[in-house]
Amino acid sequence: MASADDSDDGWDEFLDQFAKQRYKNAFSEDNWEEEIDKIPLFMKKAPEVIDPKLHPEWACIQALINDEDTTPEEKATSLKNEGNAHFQEKKYDKAVVAYTAGLKTNCEDQDINTILLTNRAASQYYQGNMRSALSDSCAALKVKPDHLKALIRGAQCCMELRSFAEAIRWCDRGLKMHPTDGKLQELRSAADKHKRAAERDARKAKAREKKERNEREAVLAAIKERGIKLLQPERPSGCGSDSEDQEQGGGPALDLLSQEATGARVFLDEQGALQWPVLFLYPEHQQSDFISAFCDSSCFIDHLAVMFGEELPPWDTDRKYLPQNLQLFFEDEEKEALYQVEPDMSLLKVLQHKRKRSPFKPVTLQGKDIDMISRCVCVCVCVCVAMTAFKGVWTQDFWRCVAAEFTAMLIFVLLSLGSTISWAVAEEVERPPAPNLVLISLCFGLSIATLVQCFGHVSGAHLNPAVTAAMVVTKNLSLAKAVFYLLAQCLGSVVGAAVLYGVTPQSVRGGLGVTMVNTNISAGHALVVEVFITFQLVFTVFASCDPKRSDLSGSPALAIGLSVCIGHLFAIPYTGASMNPARSFGPAMVTWSWENHWVYWVAPVLGGILAASFYEYLFCPKPELKKRYSQALSKAPFTSTKYREVQARLSTDLLGKQPLFTIMDMERAERKEREQEIEVSGEVLSSV
Repeated sequence: MASADDSDDGWDEFLDQFAKQRYKNAFSEDNWEEEIDKIPLFMKKAPEVIDPKLHPEWACIQALINDEDTTPEEKATSLKNEGNAHFQEKKYDKAVVAYTAGLKTNCEDQDINTILLTNRAASQYYQGNMRSALSDSCAALKVKPDHLKALIRGAQCCMELRSFAEAIRWCDRGLKMHPTDGKLQELRSAADKHKRAAERDARKAKAREKKERNEREAVLAAIKERGIKLLQPERPSGCGSDSEDQEQGGGPALDLLSQEATGARVFLDEQGALQWPVLFLYPEHQQSDFISAFCDSSCFIDHLAVMFGEELPPWDTDRKYLPQNLQLFFEDEEKEALYQVEPDMSLLKVLQHKRKRSPFKPVTLQGKDIDMISRCVCVCVCVCVAMTAFKGVWTQDFWRCVAAEFTAMLIFVLLSLGSTISWAVAEEVERPPAPNLVLISLCFGLSIATLVQCFGHVSGAHLNPAVTAAMVVTKNLSLAKAVFYLLAQCLGSVVGAAVLYGVTPQSVRGGLGVTMVNTNISAGHALVVEVFITFQLVFTVFASCDPKRSDLSGSPALAIGLSVCIGHLFAIPYTGASMNPARSFGPAMVTWSWENHWVYWVAPVLGGILAASFYEYLFCPKPELKKRYSQALSKAPFTSTKYREVQARLSTDLLGKQPLFTIMDMERAERKEREQEIEVSGEVLSSV
């Protein structure tokens, strides 16, 4: 008879107890998922290492599987099934481990061992270990010579190893035992097809190699006949001197016929003329032209007339790269010397230039594409440098600009520093009034505005080394011209300060407007202040004088003057508001006061360069830069860093024939894509 505890009422009472009190042995509400995950039945992932202390349940299960009473056949079968499970999940590395463990059980059942070897070969095959898979297939056939899967797997491995003859032998062996197997027949047909294709490719490669060797010998013979000596490239120490290539002069020829990057190389045309790759460098603008086929009988002027004829390159804003203005040089890097080349001289005469050693050295330029070209034509390229960095310096117009900078700076320093003189000292006042900040700021600002309006069309009216440095950074002024501008500005400042020093009584002369850092701040604080006020000045210069803008209606000169005025109103109590290294240099030289003078050079130049870079390359870039930015953001390749090919033919009256040559220019093709050509008057960008 059932007891009272076994009745339904007793069970209900037992369950009702949990409404009043918690079950002590139950999982916690906070970590019940972790507790469930510790039970092997509910685990989502098995532990990598089974530690009996941490995973006792797993240790028990493993002990049941690896029971000592289990026979080797049972262990091997269990490990085979485990490996099959890993193989189905595409965990081939774990499958290999399981199959290997099964083979180590020393099972005497040859069928199981054959399956383990074949399955391990399949796992190795899908891992890409073709030779290991082939080795396992061979081992399986030693155990069971007619095993079909081992035969198929071995043939597949030979196919992947591109050993097509061996694959055919595997297929033939299998077809003798399984003549109707479709997989073996298919592999046999594919292997035979690939074998014939490989033999055909080998014959073509041999014929091509023979043809290239004949061409190389012909080119070397032509070079030797013309008396051109080439630099023998350095070879690794392991290369013997009796190799076939060196016997035939193959060392230089390999470099001569290199086809990396552009495919440019020295070759003989149908008329028996040598065609050379030639690289032209323009250091002033960091640009280059590359001619892939320059006939050795052609003159340089013929090519220059095409490159700088009707259409000048876009980077030549001064329009000075005309054929008659160019000076050509070729470079000898060993001697670090340049040799001038007459424009009407032929390339052959340059190549025959008498020297103790070859004039040709590897060309190293910045940029991936150029560097690849220099490597592929390193011993045969003739480098011609157009030295025009100082071409526009020795002209009357440029020295007029330098004189304008000197004169404007002299007037600016004389008038502006005069506003800092306190005449109340001469009246013997007990407490002279403090300098009038508004008076000084207006005098500096209006002086700049007036002088910019007067000299802007002559020299650009920089009147400030910081502005000149900004123009150099934005490629609106060459470095050579900037040096003369800087000297003129500093000299004008010294002369203006000296004139003021001479006409001002000693009793009221004071510090002569020397910029001084306030004693309550450090030099670092002064540096920051000068950077910011110069930044706003130079940014105003570029924004108000931007020829790309069509919304300008006021006076740029007045805008620049007000910018100077604002800088003084803010920074005179801090640093004296220099914003101009030359303005600080003049009175410092006259009074020989150099305390913290470095601040007034470093900060304005840094602020000017930052302002110019921000405006020209970030806030208001040129149309071609906008195009590059859009291409970069859309992951499109930069068109300017790739070579554009333009074909041209020289007239028969110049050369007596019509050789085809290719000019490869990085930038010239973009000229037609520009939205509007900007006409720049004068030698440099004007400030107004």
